[in-house]
Amino acid sequence: VTYTALGPGTASGLAQVTAFLSGKSNTQARAFVWDATTQAYVQVPGSEPTGGWQPFQGVFLATRVAPTFDFNGHATTLDFTLTLRPGFNFVCIPPLDDNGVALVDHDFVDLQLEDTAGTVIAGTTRDALIGTGAFFWDGTAYSQVGTLHTGSGYWIENASSPPVDLVVRRLSVSFQPLPPTAGAVQITARTRSAPPPPPGGSAASSDSGGKSCGAGTGIATLVMAFLALARMRLRGSRRG
Repeated sequence: VTYTALGPGTASGLAQVTAFLSGKSNTQARAFVWDATTQAYVQVPGSEPTGGWQPFQGVFLATRVAPTFDFNGHATTLDFTLTLRPGFNFVCIPPLDDNGVALVDHDFVDLQLEDTAGTVIAGTTRDALIGTGAFFWDGTAYSQVGTLHTGSGYWIENASSPPVDLVVRRLSVSFQPLPPTAGAVQITARTRSAPPPPPGGSAASSDSGGKSCGAGTGIATLVMAFLALARMRLRGSRRG
């Protein structure tokens, strides 16, 4: 099963994904989002994560039907704010309208991190809390990337201790990020870990076999049985 990490980003992008999944069986297409509150995958559209399925949530899609998506759509007005729940967050950033120019590439270092009081977190404290880049699934493995592209889903870990919500803000390129307030941040970081593997076909899923897209295992069993029967008949014909 090959999963693609998508990022709808806007309401129009999310509508494209839901329309594609509508009426399709699990053997044709399956999609999962990450519920950052429960730290678990949720299959959509049959189920919804805490707070509902939102455009800023990344989507793992496995499909036998070729999809066509255009997630650039209508750009969202800056500034853009994304809440990072404690633990892992599978998220995306939409195209952002900066004075008539759509920003579709978002450098990780340009994303302003804030605590719940709105205090900017920077430097080594920021790196300890959310790392130096987001993680992207390329269909085979994770890699840490410094630029987030509109249309793709990325993992960002909020490693705050004690666990608190953090805020990532994408500012207009015409604005300078606010400087951190010295001594105002009372958050430390716990040990960071690797992002959860894609749902299905992985050790992280308790029912990975049931989350496959299609009947590949069953087909393989039939093929093996057919080959075994053919060998038996061939041996019988040689003996005769």
